[in-house]
Amino acid sequence: MDRFRELARNPRLMMEYQATGKLPSPRLQRAERTPLLNLLASLSPSLRGAIIGVKLSPALGYDVGCTFSTAEHLYRYIGGYRNGNRPEIGEYRVIRSFKGEVTLDMLLNASSCPPSDSVIRFFGFDRHACLASH
Repeated sequence: MDRFRELARNPRLMMEYQATGKLPSPRLQRAERTPLLNLLASLSPSLRGAIIGVKLSPALGYDVGCTFSTAEHLYRYIGGYRNGNRPEIGEYRVIRSFKGEVTLDMLLNASSCPPSDSVIRFFGFDRHACLASH
């Protein structure tokens, strides 16, 4: 049913269907689940908002060096709240060959200022270990 709805809303797909007789393949309704996106999705929005000044880098699986005001802003950029088939701009910057794991410690190390004590305590991190990386 969704594929027929997609045909009705997209003239290019309708022309392809009329020319070939094949229905379009089902498209992803959610952003591609990268390790960073999975990590950010596991955090609450308030905790993502508490992680300030996150710099995206190849170590996190993206080929761009943008800095985001909060991890929540980064989550939006890479497609966390994706709605429909339109890709988010951050999805074009994914390093497809990246197979590593992105941990919370890596995310905290990518932030420009140390996270607050409440964030560190919530996840059970040693404050001195987090500060040593900045």
